[in-house]
Amino acid sequence: NLISCGYIDISNKYIKLYNLLNDKNIDIIHIEDNIECINGIDQNFINTIYDDDRKWRVVETCHNSWFNISNKKYFPDGYSHCTYDQIEKFNSNISINSLVEYPIYKKEKDSEIENPYDSNKINVLSVGLWSKNKNHKNTIEIARNIKNDNIVFNIVGNYADNFKDYWEEIFYYISNNVKIWGEQSDLDKFYKNSD
Repeated sequence: NLISCGYIDISNKYIKLYNLLNDKNIDIIHIEDNIECINGIDQNFINTIYDDDRKWRVVETCHNSWFNISNKKYFPDGYSHCTYDQIEKFNSNISINSLVEYPIYKKEKDSEIENPYDSNKINVLSVGLWSKNKNHKNTIEIARNIKNDNIVFNIVGNYADNFKDYWEEIFYYISNNVKIWGEQSDLDKFYKNSD
């Protein structure tokens, strides 16, 4: 996977990546979003990835709900979708659509794993980078509208400087039933102890 959520400065690595694609006989390039949604990628590299005479297959996984399919300029060989909504959205597209569901299993809370929460409360969890795509703003608005002191909305995720224009304003109106944990290395304890 050569492109990770748009944070790799590909313009400085174009030659190296181009050589990698050709020298290593790459079979599949998986892009973790629509290529049109990732900022800062060298246009020549995009053209190389999607070249009609490419030797590899390109697969995209859309990680947002706002992308308008009519704005699609580059078409992968296939999509690996996370939800049925995405399949419906991209159904008119010429590329192959497949659903790869991640199984969700109900697990009992493990008393051996540290519980970061107040166990007397109902704990709702939202995990991800503080960005428009993840939309923690929506979680915070829901929390403000719920007037129940027994429910806590826990948000785990990095608030990177390049998204400061998104998260800085939101931090001013966080209600008392929201707890911001920042970036965490041990997400298991949050997932396993959430309600």
